[in-house]
Amino acid sequence: MPHQLRLRWPMAMGRSIQALALCLGLLAHMVHARDTSDTVYYMGGGASKPSTDAAFSVGFVSLPHHDGIMWGLDFGSEGVLSNTNPASTFNALIGKNIGYVDHSRLDAFLMIGGKTTDSSCPSAQATQTCSAEIQPSTTYGVNAGLALMWTHPAFMLGARLTGLSAQVLLGLKY
Repeated sequence: MPHQLRLRWPMAMGRSIQALALCLGLLAHMVHARDTSDTVYYMGGGASKPSTDAAFSVGFVSLPHHDGIMWGLDFGSEGVLSNTNPASTFNALIGKNIGYVDHSRLDAFLMIGGKTTDSSCPSAQATQTCSAEIQPSTTYGVNAGLALMWTHPAFMLGARLTGLSAQVLLGLKY
């Protein structure tokens, strides 16, 4: 059985922390790396596995002007937990350029991060609905996947595949 971490905090607080981390990472990147790399901001959409529920993701990746390690951050909503709450993921992306053609490039990324695996009311409150007074406990697990991105001078097209969803990515290069 995989190791799982059980924390007791509201789902909204967990999502707020994920959004804050994404914003801080984005800000740090914008301040530090503008002269040595380009940034692609993207959105993705597709279907969750094994259901056909909608999945989406937003994120950014840093593309160095010369060969080098690429990195990025990604936040997604992929599928539904057992209690119909959306499952969320927060991932770091590490990548390498596969090749250049004219002014285009093809890059591959490994994604690793965390995902919500379950959210439920504490067992003592099992007969009651979770509310502001009775917060659900949330279980987190490991999320992993791959992304492939083709970047033109102004835009990016790509694919994102994890154990939770398959998505098409569209982005703008800044």
